[in-house]
Amino acid sequence: MNKKKVLISEFGTELLETVKQLNLYLYYLDNLSSTDTDEENKRYLTGRIEICNLKLQVMQTALKSFFGVEYELIRTNKFYGL
Repeated sequence: MNKKKVLISEFGTELLETVKQLNLYLYYLDNLSSTDTDEENKRYLTGRIEICNLKLQVMQTALKSFFGVEYELIRTNKFYGL
């Protein structure tokens, strides 16, 4: 199965949505200051990031097991994706 077919499937759509959420949470976490309110937000974001990472790991394992395809998350200051 090629990358395009995987990414347009329901599974692929969910995978891309997870990557987008993870990137957004990481962006917000990177831009927090050190106030008390931000400490609460930091705990929330850290939890959400952990959930997204776990979800992404499961999806990556499924892709490798079922389709023989390996994807990695790539994230830089200007780009994120698979």
